[in-house]
Amino acid sequence: MENILHDFNKKVISLVINCLKNSITEKGISNFTNDLESEMIKFGIEVTQFVVEYSEDIIFKLKERKEKFESLEKDERTIISIFGEINFKRRYYQDKETKERIYLLNQFLKLEKRERMLPNVKERLIEEARETSYRKAGQKASYGTEISKQTVKNEINKLKFKTEIVEEKENNRSLKLHK
Repeated sequence: MENILHDFNKKVISLVINCLKNSITEKGISNFTNDLESEMIKFGIEVTQFVVEYSEDIIFKLKERKEKFESLEKDERTIISIFGEINFKRRYYQDKETKERIYLLNQFLKLEKRERMLPNVKERLIEEARETSYRKAGQKASYGTEISKQTVKNEINKLKFKTEIVEEKENNRSLKLHK
């Protein structure tokens, strides 16, 4: 754990020094903040990827896991986070009793099967689509990863609005108009 914190501190210090060198000496604090934002996004990807892979290693080493699940193989997965695409490796396990196959990491991180976007990215898509076009929403929801306008539309269509709520809102509107 100390090594992780030491590496983290070195990375942050290096990031700030590089941003300072490249920005302030040439074009001022405005450039510094632009560079820092870009570097922090990259750092967010690295930290998220590290946490995911570290979690996988902990699961693999757990005594309880070894008693109940056999490790079969490792494969790669990509998810879209608010920082951009996160690539990582995960293990496929088999329950020794039931023979059910499962990704324990998916359960631990609450990742849905075949879902590529994290819930907070979907929230951003929907929120942004309320204010702008689907295309712009797809550009702004995740740094460095453009999500198609069709995907934005599909996510919005997955929302199921209750008919009662819509009717209630319509009734309230008509009441306001009649006052």
